Amino acid sequence: MSQRTLRQVYITIYTGINSKGSCYSLRVYGSYSSYRTAYYYSNSDGSFYYANADGSTYWNDGKGKSRFTRRKK
Repeated sequence: MSQRTLRQVYITIYTGINSKGSCYSLRVYGSYSSYRTAYYYSNSDGSFYYANADGSTYWNDGKGKSRFTRRKK
């Protein structure tokens, strides 16, 4: 009996700009049987932030400083 591999995809569900000029989006990652959400924010000063679907985060100030945080177990 053969098994098919389900393709992992992501869909951007919502994107917007708040009153301070920051752009944000919500993405859903997954397959037919399971999914996770991730968030992305980019600011008018060039900084940006990811809250990834695996629970990790990434921040960049747009000037060379960045920080990655792994998911807490």
